[in-house]
Amino acid sequence: ARGKLNGGNIHAVLLIPDGGSAYILNAPTPGTAGTVNTFVVNGGTPGQKTTYNYSLKAGSTNVPGCGGLTLGLNAAIKMETATADNNGTESLGVNIPSNAKGIKVLFQSYEDSSCRVTNLITHTFQ
Repeated sequence: ARGKLNGGNIHAVLLIPDGGSAYILNAPTPGTAGTVNTFVVNGGTPGQKTTYNYSLKAGSTNVPGCGGLTLGLNAAIKMETATADNNGTESLGVNIPSNAKGIKVLFQSYEDSSCRVTNLITHTFQ
């Protein structure tokens, strides 16, 4: 992402610790209400669980068992958990009801064992 702040250029940067990998939540596919959508997280720890959450508003929700770590979701609602495969990829299928069409939903996940949090996704279902 690019923009300007007080007349100067700003750039979004993803910082990854040495030896680490990005822990990324991808947008739901196909992104359509009234069908099953797939949520994928890349960069997880093989064999470890990721908890998928959503909210209709940005805010702050404490991550259980992670001492002060928060999600960028207001009153986050847990969807489900998935376990990372040998490549660190998790996939979760969720039936999105047809009445979600046109609604903006925020999604974020966390890895239970490492207390890592993914990026925040905002998606409006078609």
